[in-house]
Amino acid sequence: MFNSKKITTKELCLIAMFIALTVILGYVSGFLRVGNISKISVSFVSVYLAAAAFGPWIGGFVAAMADFISFLANPTGMYLWQLTVVEFIFGFLFGVFFSRKKQIRIPYLNLNVKILIYSVIQFAINMVIKTLILQSVGFVSADFYVAFIQRLPGCMVAFVLNFVVLNLFERFVPGIIRVVRK
Repeated sequence: MFNSKKITTKELCLIAMFIALTVILGYVSGFLRVGNISKISVSFVSVYLAAAAFGPWIGGFVAAMADFISFLANPTGMYLWQLTVVEFIFGFLFGVFFSRKKQIRIPYLNLNVKILIYSVIQFAINMVIKTLILQSVGFVSADFYVAFIQRLPGCMVAFVLNFVVLNLFERFVPGIIRVVRK
């Protein structure tokens, strides 16, 4: 998207579809919680597919826009732009690790190693950065270590879910990407 190649109408519609799907998956899976401060979401699936098909910038864009639109659709709490930046980073990293574009691929890593590295990075960001953000606005305990321990079970479940789902999807993604690019 952010190179000299112009985006087609079909690609724009697919990106909008991925954003809408991410919002819907986030809303539906938003009821899955571990404790009161750890949400388990499967909305990463559509961000992953967008990043695999279109690259890291589109993956980050889809994740960030879905986060912002989710707030607009249900503005019950406060909007935290820092979490939108974190979501952009997650989408961007999906594109870096799993993009099917030849100029972006990391070919020398085994698939399971790529999935494990991505999952560990996401777990670390969830545990440290998101905990700090939530702590700074008073959503979690004033003590970082207490908040860290409170968020640990939910982030561990998300880590395992992420690892398992990515392993399953990586088997079917080439076929899905061919359909998307037609």
